[in-house]
Amino acid sequence: MEGASRESRIKTLIEECGGAIQVALDFTELWEALRLASLMPSDPRVIIEAGTPLIKSVGVRDAIPALKGAAGGRPLVADTKTVDAGSVEATLAAEAGADAISVLSAAHDSTFKEAVEASRGMSVYMDLITSSKPLDDVERAKRLGVDVVLFHVGIDVQRALGLTGKDLADMVKRASDAGVIVAVAGGIKPREVESLVSKGASIVVIGGGITKASNPREAALKALEGLERAGAKCR
Repeated sequence: MEGASRESRIKTLIEECGGAIQVALDFTELWEALRLASLMPSDPRVIIEAGTPLIKSVGVRDAIPALKGAAGGRPLVADTKTVDAGSVEATLAAEAGADAISVLSAAHDSTFKEAVEASRGMSVYMDLITSSKPLDDVERAKRLGVDVVLFHVGIDVQRALGLTGKDLADMVKRASDAGVIVAVAGGIKPREVESLVSKGASIVVIGGGITKASNPREAALKALEGLERAGAKCR
């Protein structure tokens, strides 16, 4: 799959704007996700994510089309965390209107190949939440035609070890130097966007730092200000 050329809305966004924030809507109730999505700024550098809890609770066929409407045309990532049946899950997400899906790095190469082949213009994220050799997986992602490599500190690890996505800044830089689109997630605050983008992150994923803020819209605007300070401006 190396060298495969596929039209991808999120890849185009990064090329044109230099960076984006991805707002993770990790809710189990659809109405909560819709309310938060509707509060987000109308900025081309905002990506909306249908979080894994929402997809498991509501389902791809209901959650994705509803969020597409509330997102007001912003790109939409379905955080499926696929680990098998890559073609089936990519097809479901594409038909529902998603612009990207996530596949766990623990998945077999064949799962990534099937997801890429069935993506119909969607981006495919490789989620490194389970990776024991993340920089090796960066090279693997390039070989498999994956669009985005996501460095991800899971919630349970954050609680147990006190680590967050900002602690991965050095690996983010090394991955960016390797020539891939890098995303980073896990307990990130809006004020940390600038430093992560300066290290090479193209997409900074923020969940509770925005959705649990007293003013979610204002928190998202602060994250966008961090993009600006790091030089991520649309042409």
